Amino acid sequence: MVITDIEAVLEYKPLKKKELLLKEGQVNKHIYFIEKGSVKTYKTSLNDKDYISKIY
Repeated sequence: MVITDIEAVLEYKPLKKKELLLKEGQVNKHIYFIEKGSVKTYKTSLNDKDYISKIY
């Protein structure tokens, strides 16, 4: 298998700033590659404060 074979089955999903990729509790069924920009994972506390756990 070569890169072109992999690219043939990729599905591009552009995200806008602050758009959610997954919501908490949602089951992830895909593999994501970040082509440009960054993505963060975070939890929201009971008082609605966001705590960043990772930045990719």
